Amino acid sequence: YSTNNNFCDRVLELANVDCDVITIFGSFNDMSIDLGTVDDTGTDTLGGYINTTLDNLYSVKPFVSVGIILPTPWWGRTPKGGSENANKAIQYCVMLKEIAEKRSIPVLDLFHNSNLHPNEENFRNEFFYQADGTHPNNKGHQKIAPMITQFLNQLIG
Repeated sequence: YSTNNNFCDRVLELANVDCDVITIFGSFNDMSIDLGTVDDTGTDTLGGYINTTLDNLYSVKPFVSVGIILPTPWWGRTPKGGSENANKAIQYCVMLKEIAEKRSIPVLDLFHNSNLHPNEENFRNEFFYQADGTHPNNKGHQKIAPMITQFLNQLIG
């Protein structure tokens, strides 16, 4: 957000990169931007950013297999909802899934299926960097790595 290093610009740099599969794995850092809708274009909303990212990606890599990985839950932003931040995170993940479905892009849902529980102190201490409840540590990555490997194998075919 408010930098020249956003996803929709960075994917254009992939034009000369030799690859068959690309995954997009963002998170909740840009939740200060309006969510918008699944049909938005441009960069005024998160929905628009996502669609612009995919449009830009396909403009430079029209035949690449793409997969979207939903973010892992954060402390205060979990599937249980309840707070404004949690509810917006849920809406964001729903929107990502809907955009992917409209574009026939496979989704790995780590938001609901990572088995990371950042709202629980024992999980934060064990599976998150400095117990921050946001960034998985090595043990946290070990939990999600098999799911990502399986997803990549699915995309590779």
